[in-house]
Amino acid sequence: MGFIWTHKKTKIWFIVTAIVLVLEITVTAVLLSVPIVTNSLSLVFGGERANVVEDNRAEWYDRQYSSKEEVLNAANDFVVEVEKEGIVLLKNENDVLPLSVDGARVSVFGKNSVNIVYSGSGSASNSSSAVQKTLYESLDAAGISYNETLKGFYEDSGKSGSGRPGNPAMTSGQRLPGFGTGETPIDSYTSDVTGSYADYQDAAIVVFSRIGGEGFDLPRTMADSFGGGAVSGASSADSHYLELDANEKALLEHVKENFSNVIVVLNVGTTMEIPELKADEGIDSILWMGFPGATGVMALGQILTGIDTEGNQISPSGHTVDTWAADFTMDPTWYNTGVYGSEFGNRYLYDGDKTDYAFVNYEEGIYVGYRYYETRGYEETKANPQSTWYEDSVVYPFGYGLSYTTFDWNVSFAEADGSAITEEDTLEVSVTVKNTGNYAGKDVVELYYSAPYDYEGPAIEKAHAVLGDFAKTGLLAPGEEETLTLTLDVKNMKSYDYADTNENGFSGYELEAGDYNIIVGSDSHTAKANAVYTLNDSVQMPTDMDADGEEAEVVNAFDDVSAGIFGTNTYASYVSRKDFAGTVPTAYLDDSERTLTDDLKEALDESIKRKYTEPDEGKPWEVMGDAPSATPVNNGLSLRDMLYAEDGNYVGEVSFDDPRWETLLNEISIEEMKNLVGFGAFRTNEVNGIDGVVDKPLTIDADGPSGFTSFLSESVVYGTCAYQAECVMGSTWNAALAERMGELVGEEGLAGNEKGDGLPYSGWYAPAVNIHRSPFAGRNWEYYSEDGLLSGKFAAGVVRGAEKKGVYCYVKHFAINDQETDREYNGILVWANEQAMREIYLQPFEIAVKEGGATGMMTSFNRVGMKWAGGSYALLTQVLRDEWGFHGSVITDYSLNTYTHVDEMIRAGGDLFLTQDAKTFAMTDDATQITLLRQATKNILYSVVNSNAMSIQSDGYLLPIWMLVMIFADIAIIAALILWGVFAIRSVKSGRSTKKRNVINKVL
Repeated sequence: MGFIWTHKKTKIWFIVTAIVLVLEITVTAVLLSVPIVTNSLSLVFGGERANVVEDNRAEWYDRQYSSKEEVLNAANDFVVEVEKEGIVLLKNENDVLPLSVDGARVSVFGKNSVNIVYSGSGSASNSSSAVQKTLYESLDAAGISYNETLKGFYEDSGKSGSGRPGNPAMTSGQRLPGFGTGETPIDSYTSDVTGSYADYQDAAIVVFSRIGGEGFDLPRTMADSFGGGAVSGASSADSHYLELDANEKALLEHVKENFSNVIVVLNVGTTMEIPELKADEGIDSILWMGFPGATGVMALGQILTGIDTEGNQISPSGHTVDTWAADFTMDPTWYNTGVYGSEFGNRYLYDGDKTDYAFVNYEEGIYVGYRYYETRGYEETKANPQSTWYEDSVVYPFGYGLSYTTFDWNVSFAEADGSAITEEDTLEVSVTVKNTGNYAGKDVVELYYSAPYDYEGPAIEKAHAVLGDFAKTGLLAPGEEETLTLTLDVKNMKSYDYADTNENGFSGYELEAGDYNIIVGSDSHTAKANAVYTLNDSVQMPTDMDADGEEAEVVNAFDDVSAGIFGTNTYASYVSRKDFAGTVPTAYLDDSERTLTDDLKEALDESIKRKYTEPDEGKPWEVMGDAPSATPVNNGLSLRDMLYAEDGNYVGEVSFDDPRWETLLNEISIEEMKNLVGFGAFRTNEVNGIDGVVDKPLTIDADGPSGFTSFLSESVVYGTCAYQAECVMGSTWNAALAERMGELVGEEGLAGNEKGDGLPYSGWYAPAVNIHRSPFAGRNWEYYSEDGLLSGKFAAGVVRGAEKKGVYCYVKHFAINDQETDREYNGILVWANEQAMREIYLQPFEIAVKEGGATGMMTSFNRVGMKWAGGSYALLTQVLRDEWGFHGSVITDYSLNTYTHVDEMIRAGGDLFLTQDAKTFAMTDDATQITLLRQATKNILYSVVNSNAMSIQSDGYLLPIWMLVMIFADIAIIAALILWGVFAIRSVKSGRSTKKRNVINKVL
């Protein structure tokens, strides 16, 4: 080999070859071993490909779209339709809207107009859609000309400022002081900017935005640090994020001085405190648009002009999903949310020091949102007919929304006013809605009930108004009418008496004798008609109907939670209708009211140990007798076989009670069950079973409520629609749209990983149905409403639609997970009474199970009382499975914390541990452990076998295209180098031989 270094050709070849091989090996290693690189290549060029041998997606699920691109286009169009129905017209004085000038020329104000909030941040944020429309594109499409100088001013950060700060990182439960809105100070507006107004005078559109996201709540202070001064632009440190700041107020004054028509657009995922905007005669119109997703903003221009893209008339038809209060600090949740007024005001104390345990008390009980404002307003007026409490406290009621047209209602109650009713009756109301105006539009009809309340004796708490049903018309042309039918089962007006408050010797659901007022209205405060029915005898309801139509026993499940951490409600009393003034909290807890006893501190410390070691003896999950066999046997039954009857015909749905389940479970080893149950992040693992007989495929399960997102799964989830926020969907008050959204998400699931393995997306961590308990909750945009019924109806629709296409939905976050602050920090302890839990916070989950047929549920980070939600037997077994009849899999929220334990989870009734590392089981494989593992495995397999995961059968996997190209390129490069080397060496040797012959010839 020494001759290589003595000859130029071989020397160059050797050096180049060495360099190229080092580079090639390095590049190949990086491409194959660095996840971000591998995922990026797979995302762009496609990942691992399944060798598909059978594809039944079109046949089994009536697939409507043949590609990801096709369904994405349809979904993007759908988002615009939802936004058109979800935008809420809150104010419209002097009929400023719709814009009456053809080709209107407007000036758009607000720094955030060039950077609207499309979505909140976190696991539900979806930016994977190929299209993200701007507000200005929406105006263009509607034929509205806008002030380019003003737009350019906002786009130039050097002139108008840097804008709002980025969303806080998803550090669970951040304890945030104030942060600014980013609005431009009024002294930044130069004469060039103000001089541009003259040519765009038809209207001024002022855009105000507020963010939202996972892991943080919205600031209830505008201080730059706890106890510090005000952030830039704030009116004061004592103001809060959901009111107009100083820069925004100054901007409005500036706009009112220069324009006669002023329209405010609220790009906000919750409510705002805006009584001054409603009262201000200089503000003509207010539109709430929420978070519109990638394309929804295209609806805004159409709403502003009242003309859709096809030239047809439209009107706003959205209605509020929350009460818009006049003063958020007077809401009954103000002193019981977030950090309780100081940086660590919501931490328990021990020995005078703060502990690592946070809490929140739901002292308001059932009086959440409109249930509080309508009830207290009624009581204040009842006590003093001249009272203006309601008008002073509420800016816009729940269910409120204006239109460009007018409607008349003809209301007909099927049962005559004054009739007697029984618990078996269903009340029916027909409402004929006629468009009496000059614009086409849709209208919403809302049905509320008011149950009898005992003012004299001990009484179950009851709200004066509770939503019972709702319906929405189709698009009605002027003069056109439509009849809607609303129904209400009498038994659904029941109340939950968790403490035998009425002292009749019974705890549970009750219908109390008396008059029930059925109200048909346009919102929670405005009645159009009513009828009163009488229940002659009280009814105690020890059972309720489950999802299978069977009677299930209902008993208290949360006595410990109702009682508060000290077991007596000493420091967690609940608001009462009989004494709002005396029971609505007016101060934060003082130190003595949040100081732990020795026993409580010890119990909490024990709960965060890394291993769960609580004995099973005497527990409801304990299994007596011998353990099932841990040795798998081959019975010749695959998971796919479950889909077929004995005659070979496809049955389409596998029953949870199919006797073959035990046969299938006997084919799976304990270790494989543990791998399935303990490793469930964004997937369910494949289960081979003995000799590969079970053949359960790996499934792709993805976040989140705004559509399939690429959160932690970029290489397989891509090219999906960024849907509007759930609060916008709720604002449509059109449950049919929810089902259609579910169908479209399901179609996206069928398209799945088109560029990669070709397999569908089978599981979806959605919908999210927590309650808008406080306007400051960071994820209100991700949830539907402050009302449980409205939330549940929309969730059920989404679930039904998705399941039609084979996608199982993990409805989340179960349960009472209604704030982000300290949500994961050792598990915030949430205290609520069982009446509020069942009537409000659990209601949407219950409806999703019983009416939507949900086969998945995701638990939450928080504790339900002292118990982690994912480890609560009362929640997951007693209520969810035994009472509601839920069949399917329960997954935890992301679990990296010491207070979450996989052994505890399966004992509670959970099935999947959401973690990216296989979770170690600590408990012995005895009869209890093995039985619970088998049950969890069955629950997971039940969800999967009834999903689109089974519609494709594959035989192994093929390498990604980019990897094959890389391999061929590596081979080609090596071959070229070898070939070059061969020629170089031969050339050198040939030269040496020639030289030798020449020397010999000379000698001779």
